[in-house]
Amino acid sequence: MYLFFLDKPDGVTLNQLCDFKEDLLRIYRRLRPNATSEEAETRINNLSHPLGEGFNPTKAHINRIITDLLKEPLADFYKISGERSEPYKIKIPRTLVDIR
Repeated sequence: MYLFFLDKPDGVTLNQLCDFKEDLLRIYRRLRPNATSEEAETRINNLSHPLGEGFNPTKAHINRIITDLLKEPLADFYKISGERSEPYKIKIPRTLVDIR
């Protein structure tokens, strides 16, 4: 999920997340090549469904790790932030990001 949001500087709302299911699956399969198709589909469906219970716990887990590593206020630039009706995004300027 973190790599997905790094690639979306304008952010994505929770309702739009299901439109990016294929992007999320591609990233998941790249990071978990041994996962079955069924496992990948289940995890991404739960993560990307607007009423699913996967997004908030996953976001909270990622943000907690970032805060533990970087501490405030630096962590704020790296955390996934946003409100339910607004786009979630990572604040760091993309000129500082290099994903290969």
